[in-house]
Amino acid sequence: MALVASQKKCNRIFHNDDFWWLFGGTGGFIRYQIIELLLQKSYNACQMTKKLNVSYNNIRYHLDVLKKFKLVFSNDKKYGESYSITKNFDYHLFKKLTNFFIKNNMFPIPRSHLKHLIKKIIT
Repeated sequence: MALVASQKKCNRIFHNDDFWWLFGGTGGFIRYQIIELLLQKSYNACQMTKKLNVSYNNIRYHLDVLKKFKLVFSNDKKYGESYSITKNFDYHLFKKLTNFFIKNNMFPIPRSHLKHLIKKIIT
C-alpha cells in the first residue's frame, strides 16, 4: 500500500494503521528522514548511515518498513543495493503530512492521535 491521496485508499490505510507504521512511534522521524534523503537521489544503506548518523541496522530496519509499504524499492543487488522512491509515491501528500507534523513538533506521533490528525490534514 502506498502513500496515496484518494479518500477511498486513505480509509483502507487508516483501517490497517499503516500511517502509524510510516510516521508514528519513535521510528517515524527516521523514516521521514530516509524518504527526504531518497527524494534527492538513490542511496545505499551505508551511505544513509553516514548521512543520517544512524546505525546500519536501524537504517535497514526502517528501509524494510518503507519497502513493505511500497514507498521505496531497491535494485536487488546483494551487496551495496541502492534504494529509490517508488514511482507511485504521492510527494504532495507526503509533504503536506510531514510539514504539519514538523511544524507542530509532533514526532513521535502517538497511535491514538494519528488517524484523527491525518483525516484533518487531508480533508
